[in-house]
Amino acid sequence: MNIKQIGHAIVHLDKSNEDYLIPLPRVKVSGLITGTPYPELTGSYEIISSTGYLSEVDFSGKKLLGMSGEKNHVHAAVFGPNDSKRKNPIYEVEGAWNQKFVFKDVVNKRNLEVFDTNAQTPAPLKVAPTQEQDPWESRRAWAGVIDALEHGDMQRTSDAKSKIEQAQREWRKKEEAEGRPWQPKFFVRSRTDEIFERLASASSAGQHSDDAAYGFWKFDTQKAARAQRPFHGDAKPDVA
Repeated sequence: MNIKQIGHAIVHLDKSNEDYLIPLPRVKVSGLITGTPYPELTGSYEIISSTGYLSEVDFSGKKLLGMSGEKNHVHAAVFGPNDSKRKNPIYEVEGAWNQKFVFKDVVNKRNLEVFDTNAQTPAPLKVAPTQEQDPWESRRAWAGVIDALEHGDMQRTSDAKSKIEQAQREWRKKEEAEGRPWQPKFFVRSRTDEIFERLASASSAGQHSDDAAYGFWKFDTQKAARAQRPFHGDAKPDVA
């Protein structure tokens, strides 16, 4: 199963006033035939910094039929602002993105750090208990799907997922017939984004062409501050 993610993230560092354009990698779900599914990130990407530094990241996974390749493998290289041809990496990262990977100082030919993902403590999620959430908040809206997945019930998973999807199709039909577009509570759509355009222009891969074509959804702090539960009155995401 191949999943193509369209979009990107822009990370801003207040301390150093830097921006980073980060793509969303493609995902391949492997192991479906054997009943032990796991995700593999695939493809090559660029992380572009407003400082002029650029990172090339390549994800590759274990090959089929026992061929060579490391599961969940990642290799990344960081290039300086003056290395337009990207021939001389300053730093490299290599290993398994979900286990251990090594940071390397290429210039001085030494390892800097081994990062073990399993030794890290995940940051706690700051969300309300599911029963206190609005029906449209993700964990409550998809509670039936999540419960079915946790119990390994694929038929119930499919049924719960289809119920939400079909209801949303009906919502879109009603809105179109009434000339009443859906009003997002937290996001606003824009056709342009100055930071994106500035950083994407440094890309040699053209990996953000779809992003510009579809437009940009931005989190609107003012709209979020005004939003109150219930976000959509008595409406439910799985009932048209």
